[in-house]
Amino acid sequence: MLGYHHIEEKDLVDHHQCRLGTWYREVKGNPSISSLPAFQQLEEPHCRFHDIVREIYQLVRAGRQQEAEAAFLSLEDISALVLQKLDDLANCIR
Repeated sequence: MLGYHHIEEKDLVDHHQCRLGTWYREVKGNPSISSLPAFQQLEEPHCRFHDIVREIYQLVRAGRQQEAEAAFLSLEDISALVLQKLDDLANCIR
């Protein structure tokens, strides 16, 4: 968005392809973790995070900088929620 890095659309992964998504799928088969509310509440904001990243990418490519900046604020909020769910999950497991 700021022009520091060049990203191709093919470099944008979805919530299944990223490292968190890979881990999430692997742990989904472990009922001692997958039954925890924090784990169950993680998938939706994680998916939304990737949707917003793709939206920002498309807005920037279309030259719609103000809309991209507004979407970036949403990305910050959803990132905080994903991190909170991960913290909640870590606290449940300890």
